[in-house]
Amino acid sequence: YGLYASFAGSFVYAVMGTCPQINIGPTALLSLLTFTYTNGTNPEFAILLCFIGGIIQLIAGIVQLGFLVEFVSLPVVSGFTSAAAITIASSQIKGLFGLKFSAETFISTWGGVFHHIGQTRLEDTLLGLSCCIVLMGMK
Repeated sequence: YGLYASFAGSFVYAVMGTCPQINIGPTALLSLLTFTYTNGTNPEFAILLCFIGGIIQLIAGIVQLGFLVEFVSLPVVSGFTSAAAITIASSQIKGLFGLKFSAETFISTWGGVFHHIGQTRLEDTLLGLSCCIVLMGMK
């Protein structure tokens, strides 16, 4: 239901929303990838990356390459989804524990978490975990 879920939020917000600039949908992974490739550069590079991605999608739509998705097997989609979840969770773990250190890669993030675990801020951790519990309970 991923495609339908990404469309439903946008549709509901288009009808009932109050801010036309807000982006509703599955954007966390794309934001992380954009940050990874444009970190330390001018903002124009992020804009260029988005523009090139849009051009590629437009060309793929014009030549009707959507049928290629049928050849992607369920295990590949499942693996991609799991990897995306791990990547997103890893990018947020530092904030969940209230840790302050510099890390840009997956390995350095987890190494920093284990190295600085003694500096965990209890308030941040309790708030983050309670929010996670509420979200899982509402699921």
